[in-house]
Amino acid sequence: AVITYPATGDSLSTIVEVTGTAEDAHFKDYILEAGAGDAPSAWTVVASGTVPVQDNVLGTWNTFGLNGRWTLRLTVSDTTGNKNTALSTVDIGVRNAVIKDFSINPKVFSPNGDGKVDTTTIRLDLAEASQITVRVADADGVVRKTFGPQTLSAGTGDMVWDGKDTADTVVPDGIYTVRVSAGQPGSTDAIQTETIAITVDTMPPMIDLARPMENAYYNADFPVNGTIRDQNIASYSIRYTTQSGYVSLDQGSQNRENHSFGTIAGLSDGSYHLNVKARDSAENSA
Repeated sequence: AVITYPATGDSLSTIVEVTGTAEDAHFKDYILEAGAGDAPSAWTVVASGTVPVQDNVLGTWNTFGLNGRWTLRLTVSDTTGNKNTALSTVDIGVRNAVIKDFSINPKVFSPNGDGKVDTTTIRLDLAEASQITVRVADADGVVRKTFGPQTLSAGTGDMVWDGKDTADTVVPDGIYTVRVSAGQPGSTDAIQTETIAITVDTMPPMIDLARPMENAYYNADFPVNGTIRDQNIASYSIRYTTQSGYVSLDQGSQNRENHSFGTIAGLSDGSYHLNVKARDSAENSA
């Protein structure tokens, strides 16, 4: 369990993407919490997950209305009951923000026209009427799409991005930064800026079984091993046929590299099928 951002002394915006690592060879889940002070007596859940995170966003912490010192706590659990905890204490200070909340859902999407997670929704909650500009930039900082400037009333409003740039072309896979700037109506000066990272992912997970091979023959028990990998893996399952139907061999929600998924044993003579499925967060499947 590691929290890399924010750390003591870091300057914070209202919307804070907490980054770090939550993983284990037998990973079960993680929970990210926040509490007031250096030694909180109460904690509020910021985010949780059942998919390992490595040097990436653990959750988005909305600090609107908060001030002073706060502590973040990350707890990672494995399937055997072990837990590991990381803490990070920061000073939010005192701020006057007009953006109460800023979220993007989903944060991983696939604009490939398959009807599954083809768009993402940018949602803003404003404390007062503001002039808003939203820019989507690639990893090199090049702005690929702009919404606005436009004046929005106080309250909640949505914008939908279909993954296309200003030339109406779908952007390449990768991580993009969505930056929203808010200012007084009619003014070009931004008084608050917030950013959130999102991912465009149109590729299915990679499945590479080293054993068994297609149409192979075995006269004894045999292992199933290989690799299942995707940057945004959500789940995988492996099962095989018997005379009475499918039997589950293994399932999980993390990448597996040269991994032994189990051993198939006790089969009678005959032909059998091995079924391997994997799905990522953008609903791409293999």
